[in-house]
Amino acid sequence: MYTGLKVLLECKYLEVDDEKSTKTSFSYKETPRLNELRDQHKKQKLERFFNTKKLELSGRIKDKENNINFIKSLLEDDKTLEKYFISHKEKLENDIKNINSNIKLMDNILN
Repeated sequence: MYTGLKVLLECKYLEVDDEKSTKTSFSYKETPRLNELRDQHKKQKLERFFNTKKLELSGRIKDKENNINFIKSLLEDDKTLEKYFISHKEKLENDIKNINSNIKLMDNILN
């Protein structure tokens, strides 16, 4: 245990807390360097998870965009069908907006 404390002191992750230390026992406090290390680890973990999630969401966006394009092609053939497809198209567009909002949230969390 003492070897571990020594390593943490040498790496500047801990420092002796002079106010709480006594002649017989030392008290330690964390340094900003340790907090940076924690933040870096958290960011790396979130980046891995978010990158996987973004790939999944991008696939969902492409599927929905493909559906919208299909609806548009149907409407090019017959404009009278628009009233049947308008709600589906709007739902797909809203779904895409929501997915993009989630991607933006992930980007904001990382920054």
